[in-house]
Amino acid sequence: MLRLTAILIFLLPACQPAPSGTGGLSPEDALASFQVADGFQIERVAAEPNVMDPVAMEIDERGRLFVVEMPGYPMDISANGRIRRIEDTNGDGLPDASRIFADSLVLPTGIMRWKNGYLVTAPPDLIYFEDTDDDGRADRREVILTGFSRSNPQSHFNKPYFGLDNWIYLANNGSTDTDDYGDLFGDKGSEVYFPARPDGVRLGKNGDDRNVRFKPDTHALESLSSRSQFGQAFDDWGRHFAVSNAHPQYHEVIARRYISRNPLMPVQLSMHYTPAYGRNTAIYPITDNPEHQLLTDRGMVTSAAGITVYQADLFPPAYQNVSFIGEPVHNLVHALRMVENGPTFRSERLEERKEFLASRDSWFRPVNFYMGPDGALYVVDYYRQIVEHPEWMDDAAIAAGILYNGNDRGRIYRIVPTGTPQPAWLDRLDLGAATTDELVGHLANPNIWWRRNAQRLLLDRADPAAESALIALAAGPSALGRLHALWTLDGLGKLTPIRIEAALRDAEAGVRENAIILAEQRLEAHPEMLARLESMESDPNARVRFQLLCTLGFFDTPESRRIRQRMLTRDMDDPWMQVAALSAPDQIDDAYIARALATAGKTTSTGRATYLERIGYLAAAGKDKALFATLTARLSRPSSGITTWQKAALLRGLAQGTPRDDAYAAAAAPIVTAFTASTDETERAAYLALLDKTGLPASNALSSAVTAGIKSATDTRRTPALRAQDIRLLAMNDPNAHREAMQALIVPAEQPLVQEAAVSALQKADDAGVADFLLGRWPELTPAVRDAALDVLMETPDRAARLLDAVEAGTIQRSTIGWDRTVKLMRDWEGPVKDRARSILSEQPGEREQIVATYMASLDGQGDVAAGQAAFEVVCGTCHQVAGEHGEAFGPDLATVRHWSPEALVAKILMPGRSLADGYEVWTVEHTSGEKTTGLLAADSPSSLTLRTLARQDVTIARADVASMQNLNQTLMPTGLEAALNPQQMVDLIAFLRFN
Repeated sequence: MLRLTAILIFLLPACQPAPSGTGGLSPEDALASFQVADGFQIERVAAEPNVMDPVAMEIDERGRLFVVEMPGYPMDISANGRIRRIEDTNGDGLPDASRIFADSLVLPTGIMRWKNGYLVTAPPDLIYFEDTDDDGRADRREVILTGFSRSNPQSHFNKPYFGLDNWIYLANNGSTDTDDYGDLFGDKGSEVYFPARPDGVRLGKNGDDRNVRFKPDTHALESLSSRSQFGQAFDDWGRHFAVSNAHPQYHEVIARRYISRNPLMPVQLSMHYTPAYGRNTAIYPITDNPEHQLLTDRGMVTSAAGITVYQADLFPPAYQNVSFIGEPVHNLVHALRMVENGPTFRSERLEERKEFLASRDSWFRPVNFYMGPDGALYVVDYYRQIVEHPEWMDDAAIAAGILYNGNDRGRIYRIVPTGTPQPAWLDRLDLGAATTDELVGHLANPNIWWRRNAQRLLLDRADPAAESALIALAAGPSALGRLHALWTLDGLGKLTPIRIEAALRDAEAGVRENAIILAEQRLEAHPEMLARLESMESDPNARVRFQLLCTLGFFDTPESRRIRQRMLTRDMDDPWMQVAALSAPDQIDDAYIARALATAGKTTSTGRATYLERIGYLAAAGKDKALFATLTARLSRPSSGITTWQKAALLRGLAQGTPRDDAYAAAAAPIVTAFTASTDETERAAYLALLDKTGLPASNALSSAVTAGIKSATDTRRTPALRAQDIRLLAMNDPNAHREAMQALIVPAEQPLVQEAAVSALQKADDAGVADFLLGRWPELTPAVRDAALDVLMETPDRAARLLDAVEAGTIQRSTIGWDRTVKLMRDWEGPVKDRARSILSEQPGEREQIVATYMASLDGQGDVAAGQAAFEVVCGTCHQVAGEHGEAFGPDLATVRHWSPEALVAKILMPGRSLADGYEVWTVEHTSGEKTTGLLAADSPSSLTLRTLARQDVTIARADVASMQNLNQTLMPTGLEAALNPQQMVDLIAFLRFN
C-alpha cells in the first residue's frame, strides 16, 4: 500500500545505482536561482567534483572541513558512503581540492570532532575514525556504540553533537516499518551498548527508539525522553530541539530522569510542538517545474530536516533564537523565531508568506546546516533530482531510471549578511594550539563554534592551570562565559558548591536554570544546597521555576512539599508545571488528595480540571483498593466540601487509571447512589465513566437506581442528556432485562440522543432478535442513530452475518459501513463472516478508479466556494478544519491542500486508504487486561501513550499496561464519500479547499 508519510530525504531500499543522467543546473546557474532574505547573500563554498552527495559536515579546530557523503540513496546499501576532506591547496581561503578521509560506510548520516579523530554515525554503529600517521586518511576505525536500527533511513540515528553539559547527543527517531523493502530495511536494531564494555550499560532495542546521549570516556549511556528524525539542535542555554517530517520543531521540555522516577504519572508528552500556526505548516516555494512525486504534500512542510538554531553574532540581532529547517522536497529553507512561552517556546514565522531561502531549481535539496567559525550559516545541499523513496512513488517514475540523477553532484553554500568578506578559516585555524587561558577566553565568544570547541579541547587537555581562569570567567561579565565556565569546571571535576550557589543567584535566567541542574547532581553529597534551591520558588523566570520544580521532586521533606504546592498553585494553568510537580514520586494517600484539592482551589479552569484528573489517575493507578474506596465514598457525598467540577475531574481521572478488577465494583456502590441523586450532566457522566470501568456492584443501591432509571428514561420532562445517562446505567446492569423498554424508545418521535443511547444499550443483549429489530427500523433511523446501530450489529458474528445480508440485499449501502468497520469485518472476524465480508465489501479491481474517473470528468466545471463550504461542513467538518475554522480538528487541517491539484484532491477524497497523512495512522493497543483500544497515536512518552478514538476520547495507557501495539497502516477516513457528494458538489468542495 502506498502511504503519505511526509518524506524526508533519507528513505532507502536497494539495487545498483543508475547513471547520474543529465538535468539540474550548473553550480554557477544554481547560485543564480536563489531568493534569499533581504540583507543577506548566498555564496558557493564547494561543489562537485570536490563534494558529492553531502548530508552533514564538520569544521574542526584547525579549520579542516569534513563532509559526510551518502551516494547510496535511494536503493544501494553497499558500503559506498564516505567521509571527504575538502581542502584549500593554494592558500586563498577557498576550497579547490578534496580527498577521501574514510570510506566503506553504509548510509552514513553525521560527523563530530572528538579527541584526535571523528565520530561518524553509520547504522548500526557509531564509529571513531582517526588518522594516526597524518597521511590524510583514517587508519584507526573503532566501533564506539552499536545496536542502532537500519530500517527506514529517514529515521536512522544521526547528527552527533557535543552538548553544553559535556554529553554527546545522538538524534534518533526509532525504527520504522517498510511495506516493500523489508528485506533490506526491516532491521529494528538491538540493544545499544559499548562493544568495549559488553557488560556495561545497555539501552533497549535501538536505544529505546529515542534520542541517546553518552560519554565515551566514562561509558555513560542514556536514552532521552524525546526523539528526532534527521537533525537536532540546542540553543545557547542547552535546551534541546527536534524535528520530524511534517513538523519543523519540537522542544524537549522535560527530561527522562524526571518522568522515570514516577512510573504512575500519566505524562502524555515530553516534547512540545512549538510552531504557533499548528501542525500543518504552509510554506511558500518558488520552484520552477517542481519535481513532485505521487504523494507529495504540496505547499506544506513534508520533509523537515537539519534543524539548527542560530548561535552567533554575524547575523543581525533579530536572528537570535531563530531556527533554520531544511525542506528538501520544496527546495527551500524555513525559518522560525522562538519566543519563550512559560517553560517552553512558541515559534513564529520569520516572514509571512515568504521563506528565508528558496530556489527556483527543483534539484536544490537542503538537508542540513552548520554554524561556522565565521558566524555564517552553512547549507548542505544533497542536490538530486529525486529525494523521495520508491515506496512512496508511482511505478512509472521508478521505471524512468531517474532515481540516481545527481549522484555525482553536491553543493555547500554559505549565507552571510550582504557585504561580508569571504571566509578565512579553511585550513587556517589553529585553535588546538591556543594556550589554556586563550581557550578559556573563547568560552565567552558569541559564536557557539568557538565556545563548543574550546570547551571540548579544555576537557581533553585537562590542564590543572585552567581552574583559576575558569573560576574568574564564572564571575565575569559574559553570561555565556559564566555558563560555559560552570560546565567546563563540572567536566573537569572542579566545580564546587560555593560556585554553584553563586550561579543560583546569577542575573541571567539561563545561568540560574543550569545551576539548578548542576546543584541537583550534588545534593546527595551536599544537602546544604537544598535550602538555597528552596529559596528560589518565586524566581521571575518560568523556565527557572519549572526546572526548580523538577529538581525539588527528588526530595520528600515537609518543606519541599509545601514549596512544590505553592509553586504549582502559582502556575496551575500551565500543563508543563503540572507535569513537573506530579513527576515527584510522592505517596498518594488521603492527605495528598486533600493537598491537591486545596492547591486546585474552588475556582474552575481547564488547567485546574486537568490537574485534578491527573490526581485521580494517580490515585487509581497505585492500585490501592482502600484508598479507592475512601475516595469514591467521599466523592459520593453531597456535603463532602468538594465542588461539582472537582468531583467530575477526580472521577474522570479515576476512570482512566482504575484497573479492570471486580474487587473495585463493590467499592463503587456509593457512586451508584450519587449518580441517581445527581441532576448535573457533567457529574453524572463522570460517575458513569467510573462505573463503566469498575462494573456495577450487587447492592440495594443498584436495585433502587435501576427502578429509578426505568422510570426516568421514559420521562420526557427530563433533558435528553439525563435520560440518555439513565439508559447507559440500565445497559450496564442487564441489557437483556431492558431490551423491550429500549426498543420502545427507538422511534422517530424520540430525541436523537435518547435513541442513540437506547440503540447502544442493545449492544450487549444476547437476544437474537436485536439485529432483525434494528434492520427492520433502518429506513427511519437518522445517521447518528444508524452509526450506533452499526456498532450493535458488529458486536457478534451472527449479527455481523445479518449486517452482510442487508448489504447484499441493498438495504444498507456498502459505503455506510465505513472504512474502519469494513476493515474489521474483513480482518478480525474468523470463518464465514470474514469470507463473506471480503466477497461483499471488497471493491472489484478498478472499481474505485472508475468512480474517481467519473468525478474527474466533472472537474472542468466552475466551483462555487460558498456551496463548497456548505459541502465541507456536512461531509468533512466532523473531523477536519480549515485554517482553524469550519470544524473540529480531529483529522489534518486542510488549509494546506490549497496547492494540491484538483485531480490529487479527488483521489484523496475518494480513495483515502491509498495514502496516510503523517501522524494520522490508526493504531491498536492491547492492554495487559485484554482490553483493546484503537485510534490515532495522539501522544507518546517514555511512561505512557495516548490514543484518540473516533469518539474524540483520549485514552492514556501506562506503558506497563501495554501488552502489544500495532500500526494498522490504515486511515480513519472512510471510503464511499461519493454517496454524499455528487459531481457538482465535488467541484464546489474542491473550489472551497483551494480557495482557502
